[in-house]
Amino acid sequence: MTDTTIRSVADLPATVEPAIVVGAGAAGLAAAHALMNAGVPTAILEKESRLAEPWHRR
Repeated sequence: MTDTTIRSVADLPATVEPAIVVGAGAAGLAAAHALMNAGVPTAILEKESRLAEPWHRR
């Protein structure tokens, strides 16, 4: 026999995959902030030695 119990989506186990944000400019930092606020484990990859490097060179 199959299980015919109706369950709420809230009762299902939630699995969240980690996210990788490429670039630590304004958009990348905003995206990472939103992901982290949503509880998503997030890593930020940046090729420069500091965050938002183009802003520092202005």
